[in-house]
Amino acid sequence: MAIGAEELKPLWSAGHDPDAPPLVRQARALSAFGLPIDAVWIPERARRGGLPTADRPSFAAHKGERIRAREMLVQDEDVIITPNKFRFFERHLCVWPRSSRTREHPPELLARGFELAGAIGGSALANVIGSSASIQLAHLHLVDSASEALATLPMETVHELRASTVLAPDPEFPLWVVAVDAADVNERAAVVRDLLDARTTAAVNVLGQGQRVWLFPRRLEVPAPWFPYALGAAELWGRFVFQTRESLEAVTEADLERALEAACVANSTAEREGLAAVFAGF
Repeated sequence: MAIGAEELKPLWSAGHDPDAPPLVRQARALSAFGLPIDAVWIPERARRGGLPTADRPSFAAHKGERIRAREMLVQDEDVIITPNKFRFFERHLCVWPRSSRTREHPPELLARGFELAGAIGGSALANVIGSSASIQLAHLHLVDSASEALATLPMETVHELRASTVLAPDPEFPLWVVAVDAADVNERAAVVRDLLDARTTAAVNVLGQGQRVWLFPRRLEVPAPWFPYALGAAELWGRFVFQTRESLEAVTEADLERALEAACVANSTAEREGLAAVFAGF
């Protein structure tokens, strides 16, 4: 039987000590480019292994196989669900392919992640190496929260494809992001995979919520000094995660904007033309 929302309900607290301190120790409500940002201090994030830093070895044994085998909470014929030991949301699970060792997210895994996120009214988030992933095995972060920042992004339709709509940001918005709207989850995942295969940046973040998926191509992983950690899908979702109280208290809204500009791709006419060329062949 396929995993669904009912199967997920008892899993959210699995592996987490109910007597442990709260996940978020301190929070600040900020904004960046008009988007609401929840800046939080989560000290346990500093304790995860293989932290994405500039001096990380170029080759490393990944823990994906061990996590799937030893931390599995539930599985079906396609995916394995595990907890995230180093959460960046209070209710947070990971979705893995059952047997694949691929680094790239296959459309089947994307579709299941988007489907599960829709079933719980939450979000499915994907990092890759170069954009905050610490494990070289495709997986999705499943959280039961919806992003106000993503919903606020000013997007406009630029292409109609099959049963999908492709959107780009308003020309005045400084960051480049492409979105895919589709009611059918498999169609949504297929178009997202087509875009991922057409990208020229090595790194990317994918965020799914409702019937829409946002893709953020990436230029830089750690946009120091404005944000001293790897910037990933959580930050693009609207939750900037800090590993120390001092770094949280010191950050300004201007720092957040500079970090996003450094990490992401600038919105430009050339980007729109490149996207149009991708779909001209469809």
